Amino acid sequence: MSNKKISMAKVNISNKIEIKNKILEMGKEIIQSEGKKWKEETEIPFNAMLGALFGIRFGDRHAKKCLDKLMVKAGGKRSIPNYLRSLKPEELKELFSSEIKTGLDLNIVLESIKGIMELDAKYNLRTETLSHINDPDEFCDQLKKVKGFGGDEIGRWIVCEFVRTWELKSPSNLELPRSTLEILNALGLEPSDFKIEDYPYVDAAFETLGSKSKKLEKTEERS
Repeated sequence: MSNKKISMAKVNISNKIEIKNKILEMGKEIIQSEGKKWKEETEIPFNAMLGALFGIRFGDRHAKKCLDKLMVKAGGKRSIPNYLRSLKPEELKELFSSEIKTGLDLNIVLESIKGIMELDAKYNLRTETLSHINDPDEFCDQLKKVKGFGGDEIGRWIVCEFVRTWELKSPSNLELPRSTLEILNALGLEPSDFKIEDYPYVDAAFETLGSKSKKLEKTEERS
C-alpha cells in the first residue's frame, strides 16, 4: 500500500472514531436531559410498551392522547394494568374500537395488549425500574414475541429504551432499530463499530430526528 493510501486510511479511521464518540456523547446527553421526562410520561414500563404500540401509525402525540384517555378511564397511569385486566374481552374490544382509536387494526391492538399483559405477569412491568429482571436475554426474546414488537423497529427500540431509562440490564442479544441502522449506514458506520451496551445511547442520539423510532412498515404490524 502506498504512503498516500496509508495516510488516507488513518484519516478515515480518525474521522470514524470522532463520529462514533460524538454519537455516544450526544446520546448520553439526551438521556441525561430527557430520560427522566420520558419516564414520567408513562410512569411504568407497562405503559411505555402501550405508548410504543399506540404511536405506531400516527406518532408520539397520538400515543400520548391515547394513553391519557386510558389513564382517565383507569383512574391513573399506574392503575392502567389492573384496569385492562378487569375488562371482559367484549369490553376491551369496545374500548379500543370506539373510545380509544389507535389507528391500528383492532385485532392487532387486542393481541398486543394481551401479549403485554402476559409479559407483565411474568416479569412485572409495573415497577420503577426493570433492574429486577435477572435474564435480560430471555426477556428480550419474550418481548419480541408480543404482537407488533417482533419486527426490526419497535421491539428493538423499546428494549433500548428499557435499558437506557428503566435500568434493564443490557441483553447480549440487543439490536438497533432499523431506522437507526439506516442512519449509521449513511454515516459509514456499522453496529459492530460500537459495544452492544452502547446501542441504547447510539439510538438515543437520533431520537430527536422526527419520530423515527415510532414508524413501522405495514408488514411489521403483522409481526
